[in-house]
Amino acid sequence: MIRSGMVAALLAVTLTMGAPAMADSPPAGPYGAWAVEEIGGQPVAAGSRVTIDLGADGRATGTGGCNRFSGSAKIDDGAIAFGPMASTKMMCAPDVSDQEAKFFHALEQVRNWTWDGPGLVLLDAAGKTVLRLGAAS
Repeated sequence: MIRSGMVAALLAVTLTMGAPAMADSPPAGPYGAWAVEEIGGQPVAAGSRVTIDLGADGRATGTGGCNRFSGSAKIDDGAIAFGPMASTKMMCAPDVSDQEAKFFHALEQVRNWTWDGPGLVLLDAAGKTVLRLGAAS
Protein backbone atom coordinates (compact mmCIF):
# COMPACT_ATOMS: atom_id res chain seq x y z
CA MET A 1 0.00 0.00 0.00
CA ILE A 2 2.78 2.42 0.92
CA ARG A 3 4.65 1.43 -2.26
CA SER A 4 1.67 2.24 -4.53
CA GLY A 5 1.25 5.60 -2.76
CA MET A 6 4.91 6.43 -3.42
CA VAL A 7 4.54 5.51 -7.09
CA ALA A 8 1.46 7.74 -7.38
CA ALA A 9 3.27 10.63 -5.68
CA LEU A 10 6.31 10.21 -7.94
CA LEU A 11 4.07 10.15 -11.01
CA ALA A 12 2.29 13.33 -9.89
CA VAL A 13 5.62 15.13 -9.35
CA THR A 14 6.90 13.97 -12.75
CA LEU A 15 3.77 15.17 -14.55
CA THR A 16 3.84 18.51 -12.74
CA MET A 17 7.51 19.04 -13.59
CA GLY A 18 6.79 18.25 -17.26
CA ALA A 19 3.94 20.75 -17.55
CA PRO A 20 6.05 23.91 -18.07
CA ALA A 21 8.08 22.20 -20.79
CA MET A 22 4.88 21.31 -22.60
CA ALA A 23 3.65 24.89 -22.35
CA ASP A 24 6.91 26.14 -23.91
CA SER A 25 6.68 23.82 -26.94
CA PRO A 26 6.60 25.58 -30.30
CA PRO A 27 3.20 26.30 -31.82
CA ALA A 28 1.94 23.98 -34.53
CA GLY A 29 2.11 25.48 -37.99
CA PRO A 30 4.55 26.71 -40.60
CA TYR A 31 6.45 28.96 -38.19
CA GLY A 32 10.20 29.39 -38.49
CA ALA A 33 12.88 30.28 -41.00
CA TRP A 34 12.43 29.09 -44.58
CA ALA A 35 14.49 29.28 -47.76
CA VAL A 36 12.43 29.79 -50.91
CA GLU A 37 13.30 27.07 -53.43
CA GLU A 38 10.73 27.79 -56.16
CA ILE A 39 8.65 30.79 -57.19
CA GLY A 40 5.75 29.98 -59.51
CA GLY A 41 7.30 26.60 -60.38
CA GLN A 42 10.68 28.13 -61.28
CA PRO A 43 13.77 27.48 -59.15
CA VAL A 44 15.33 30.43 -57.39
CA ALA A 45 18.25 31.77 -59.45
CA ALA A 46 21.66 30.35 -58.58
CA GLY A 47 23.52 32.65 -56.22
CA SER A 48 20.29 34.29 -55.05
CA ARG A 49 18.96 33.69 -51.54
CA VAL A 50 15.25 34.33 -50.95
CA THR A 51 14.06 33.72 -47.38
CA ILE A 52 11.02 34.15 -45.20
CA ASP A 53 10.71 33.84 -41.45
CA LEU A 54 7.17 33.25 -40.19
CA GLY A 55 6.72 34.22 -36.56
CA ALA A 56 4.02 32.90 -34.26
CA ASP A 57 3.38 36.58 -33.45
CA GLY A 58 2.08 37.17 -37.00
CA ARG A 59 5.23 38.80 -38.36
CA ALA A 60 6.83 37.82 -41.66
CA THR A 61 10.38 38.96 -42.43
CA GLY A 62 13.11 37.95 -44.83
CA THR A 63 14.89 38.84 -48.02
CA GLY A 64 13.53 38.84 -51.55
CA GLY A 65 16.97 38.10 -52.96
CA CYS A 66 18.22 41.66 -52.78
CA ASN A 67 16.01 43.66 -50.41
CA ARG A 68 14.95 42.92 -46.84
CA PHE A 69 11.21 42.94 -46.17
CA SER A 70 8.78 42.76 -43.27
CA GLY A 71 5.04 42.57 -42.92
CA SER A 72 2.33 40.42 -41.47
CA ALA A 73 1.16 36.85 -41.98
CA LYS A 74 -2.18 35.67 -40.64
CA ILE A 75 -1.98 31.91 -40.13
CA ASP A 76 -5.01 29.84 -39.13
CA ASP A 77 -4.96 26.05 -39.51
CA GLY A 78 -4.18 25.50 -43.22
CA ALA A 79 -4.95 29.09 -44.23
CA ILE A 80 -2.37 31.85 -44.56
CA ALA A 81 -2.61 35.39 -45.88
CA PHE A 82 0.17 37.94 -46.10
CA GLY A 83 -0.44 41.62 -45.45
CA PRO A 84 1.37 44.36 -47.35
CA MET A 85 5.14 44.04 -47.22
CA ALA A 86 7.53 46.93 -46.64
CA SER A 87 10.97 46.50 -48.15
CA THR A 88 14.22 48.29 -48.62
CA LYS A 89 14.80 49.70 -52.11
CA MET A 90 18.38 48.76 -52.97
CA MET A 91 19.51 48.56 -56.58
CA CYS A 92 19.84 44.96 -57.74
CA ALA A 93 20.90 43.16 -60.89
CA PRO A 94 17.97 43.09 -63.36
CA ASP A 95 17.44 39.31 -63.11
CA VAL A 96 17.41 39.46 -59.30
CA SER A 97 15.01 42.43 -59.33
CA ASP A 98 12.68 40.52 -61.67
CA GLN A 99 12.76 37.43 -59.44
CA GLU A 100 12.13 39.57 -56.35
CA ALA A 101 9.10 41.20 -58.00
CA LYS A 102 7.73 37.72 -58.79
CA PHE A 103 8.31 36.67 -55.17
CA PHE A 104 6.43 39.66 -53.73
CA HIS A 105 3.60 39.10 -56.23
CA ALA A 106 3.49 35.40 -55.22
CA LEU A 107 3.12 36.36 -51.55
CA GLU A 108 0.03 38.38 -52.48
CA GLN A 109 -1.52 35.26 -54.08
CA VAL A 110 -0.92 32.87 -51.14
CA ARG A 111 -4.03 31.65 -49.31
CA ASN A 112 -3.15 28.19 -47.95
CA TRP A 113 -0.18 26.13 -46.84
CA THR A 114 0.63 22.44 -46.62
CA TRP A 115 3.58 20.27 -45.68
CA ASP A 116 5.59 18.51 -48.37
CA GLY A 117 7.78 16.20 -46.32
CA PRO A 118 10.07 18.51 -44.34
CA GLY A 119 9.28 21.38 -46.71
CA LEU A 120 6.42 23.82 -46.92
CA VAL A 121 4.25 24.60 -49.93
CA LEU A 122 2.30 27.85 -50.17
CA LEU A 123 -0.81 27.64 -52.36
CA ASP A 124 -3.19 30.10 -54.02
CA ALA A 125 -6.98 30.03 -53.54
CA ALA A 126 -7.34 27.39 -56.29
CA GLY A 127 -4.79 25.09 -54.61
CA LYS A 128 -2.01 25.76 -57.13
CA THR A 129 1.58 25.85 -55.78
CA VAL A 130 2.82 29.43 -55.61
CA LEU A 131 5.97 29.01 -53.50
CA ARG A 132 7.95 25.95 -52.44
CA LEU A 133 10.05 26.37 -49.28
CA GLY A 134 12.74 24.33 -47.58
CA ALA A 135 14.27 24.70 -44.14
CA ALA A 136 16.67 27.63 -43.97
CA SER A 137 20.18 26.63 -43.03
